[in-house]
Amino acid sequence: DEREEKAGYPIDHSDGGEDDDPVEHAEWARKLEAMGRNPRAPWKRQVETLEIDPEKDAITDSGT
Repeated sequence: DEREEKAGYPIDHSDGGEDDDPVEHAEWARKLEAMGRNPRAPWKRQVETLEIDPEKDAITDSGT
């Protein structure tokens, strides 16, 4: 909001929040790709107890 903008942010996010070293970022992306993961969305689940159905990309409480 305007008050936050006026006060300033504790973290410089002028680049959209991307603060990775470009070389390290590229290495990590290659590692994720080698694991068969999308580097832009590499997560399989939020927590170990929740499984995301890869066919539906959804979580349900009904078990189906």
